[in-house]
Amino acid sequence: MSISTSNLLFFLSQTSDLLSFFQKYEDELIKDTPGGCLYALLDKYGLRPGDISARTGTGNYVYRILNDERTPGRDTVVAFCLAIGSTLSECQTLLRISRHALLDPRFHRDGALIFALERGIGLSQCNDLLFDIKEDTL
Repeated sequence: MSISTSNLLFFLSQTSDLLSFFQKYEDELIKDTPGGCLYALLDKYGLRPGDISARTGTGNYVYRILNDERTPGRDTVVAFCLAIGSTLSECQTLLRISRHALLDPRFHRDGALIFALERGIGLSQCNDLLFDIKEDTL
């Protein structure tokens, strides 16, 4: 993606033909799925679906996400990323592809999640941190 979202939004607001807009900017559109993105992260970090299932306690749900039968909720995306040990940027990408709000440090709980992702804090420790600051755990 070489065009910023704000520029793409401007171009969309100026177009009179939606189909031609989609054709012209096809390379800028997000085509990946949550399952595909999650598979790529697992591959990058040398993990198997069962590893994430065990670390998050999600059972077969992880397989349904990987097969694009389900779209993970926002907390599930973050929990998976913490369990994988992914970066904040990778988590934000998976959130975006899953059509969820990105983590925003202006929100107390999101700030704690960003803190955990940036420092490589695992899921269990992150939940302890959330509990200590009186926020809902993942």
